[in-house]
Amino acid sequence: MYTLHQINLKYRPPLAKLLGNKGIYQPWDFRNLFRSYVLCLVLLVLIVFGFPEPSHADIITVDVAVEQSKYNNESWDVLNGAPDLAICLSNQRLGTVCIPDGSTPDSIKNPNCSNSYLCRFSLSAPPNAEFKVSVVDVDVMFNDIIGAGWCRQGMTCEIGQAKVAIK
Repeated sequence: MYTLHQINLKYRPPLAKLLGNKGIYQPWDFRNLFRSYVLCLVLLVLIVFGFPEPSHADIITVDVAVEQSKYNNESWDVLNGAPDLAICLSNQRLGTVCIPDGSTPDSIKNPNCSNSYLCRFSLSAPPNAEFKVSVVDVDVMFNDIIGAGWCRQGMTCEIGQAKVAIK
């Protein structure tokens, strides 16, 4: 049979081990209690301030107006059809987003606006950002890049055969 003093000698709680208590763990030991509070305070500060602030995102609209013909005066689609429009936007914080689907201009399968020279796109993005914009004519076999270039939110940019306004 063990006495209470002998049990205390054998058992050391994990917090006592962490704090370096080599002797008997006594809850009224103020030095260890102070270490516990300091450890909790450090952990609280790391949790509150150690993680980056969540990025704020706005809903932005991208208006695209495409020229009536390609740079070589050919029509966009067969039978003088208008282009089937989609876009890809990329920047460091957003990554690459293609609307309405896909992850690259070549992988887009469906247009956002079919047979149209004008199209509006909406997405959630960081405010006042600069984007690499790729305007795409979605075709059955191979997509055509109408234009690719950089444009900042709040500006209208000429990108290839398209005018892009990011609002």
